[in-house]
Amino acid sequence: MNVQPVERDRTACNWQIAMQHFLQAEAEYQRVAPLGDVAAQDDACNAYSDARWDLIRMGAPDLPALRWKLDYILEGSNGSLDPYGLDHLTQIKRDIAALMSHAPDSSIKEAWGRRLTALRIYNTLTPLERGGMDDERSPAAQACWDEIDAADEIIRAATATTIEGARIQLHAAMLGMIDFEKGEVALITGDMEGLAERDEDFEYPMRLAFSALRSLSAMEKAA
Repeated sequence: MNVQPVERDRTACNWQIAMQHFLQAEAEYQRVAPLGDVAAQDDACNAYSDARWDLIRMGAPDLPALRWKLDYILEGSNGSLDPYGLDHLTQIKRDIAALMSHAPDSSIKEAWGRRLTALRIYNTLTPLERGGMDDERSPAAQACWDEIDAADEIIRAATATTIEGARIQLHAAMLGMIDFEKGEVALITGDMEGLAERDEDFEYPMRLAFSALRSLSAMEKAA
C-alpha cells in the first residue's frame, strides 16, 4: 500500500474541514461586527482568529492552500511580513518541501541535480587530484563518481511522466555512453547547438540519440 496518497488525502480532508470552520467563523464575525455588542464582537473575533491560525499551522494539501497561507502572512503591512507571522514560516517551508516532493518526476529531477553537482566538483579537480581510473581514483574523485552512480540508479529506476523527466533520462544515458575523460563538454552541459555542430563526429546510434535529446529539449521549452 502506498502511504503517501493516503496521507495527502487525509491532509486535504483536514484542510477542507478546517477551512469550512474558518468560513463559518468569518461569517459570524462579519455578522456581529456592526451590531455594537462588544462582548459578542470579541468572542467572534477570537474564534475567527483561532480558526485562521489553525489553518496556518496545518499542512497545506496543495498549491492554492499554500498561496492562501502566504497571502495571509503577507497581508499585514502592504505585503511586508508581520513579526507574528515569522513563527509560522517553518510550517510553510515544510509545506513547500512536501509539495515539491509530490511534483511529477521530482525524484528524477533531484537526482539529476545531484549528478550535475558531482560532475561540477569532479571538473574542478586537477588530473593529479583525480588520480587514475576506477580502482586508482583518488578519494575525492571516487566520492564524485559514487554520487553520480547513485543518482544514475535513481534516474534509471524511475518511470518518467513528463517531457523534462524523459529528457533527463535520455541525457543521463547518453552521458554514460561517452568517454568522459575525453571531455564531451557540449553533451555534459546540454548545449544543443554545440551538439549539432559536432553531430558528424559520432557514430550513427549516438547521432540518433542526439536528435531525440534535441527534440525533447525543444518540446520542454515549448511546453
